[in-house]
Amino acid sequence: MKYFTGAIFIAFMIAACSTPEAVIDELAVTEPESGLPAWFSPNTISSSDANQFRGFSMAVASDSSEAVRTGNESAIANVRFEIDRFAEEIREELINDQSADYYGRPDFIIKLRNAVQKLHLNHSEFEREFEEIEDNITQVYTRVSVDRSGIIERLSELISDEPFTRALTAER
Repeated sequence: MKYFTGAIFIAFMIAACSTPEAVIDELAVTEPESGLPAWFSPNTISSSDANQFRGFSMAVASDSSEAVRTGNESAIANVRFEIDRFAEEIREELINDQSADYYGRPDFIIKLRNAVQKLHLNHSEFEREFEEIEDNITQVYTRVSVDRSGIIERLSELISDEPFTRALTAER
């Protein structure tokens, strides 16, 4: 019994001292699942480039219209997240470049977050791919794209702060 307890203790210590990073790294390098659209990655919820902000989602439902609705809502939330990330990067740059701490004050941060939430994304382009995974179960992959310059213009109007607007429209 003494040796059994010691073996359990040693096994416990080895397990307790090891990190889960190897498992996470192993999961991250697995091959993408077949059947996924070329533009979809399970590890990416949003992205942007010089022309667009994009949000991605995958939804499953027994009703295809429900899968589309849920996918649209998730993709819109994810593109809004990407826009918010962009606006936050601008705000942080202004804090670092300006001697004033105006852009770090809670009232400006709340104003910025509210402006991003107020953006109308009605000119969004949706792309979807469907897959029937079981009888009466539909999986839909959704990508929503919005014009970057239009979003920047509308965000500038909502914020109405000259240094912030200049920073938004600067080449990136």
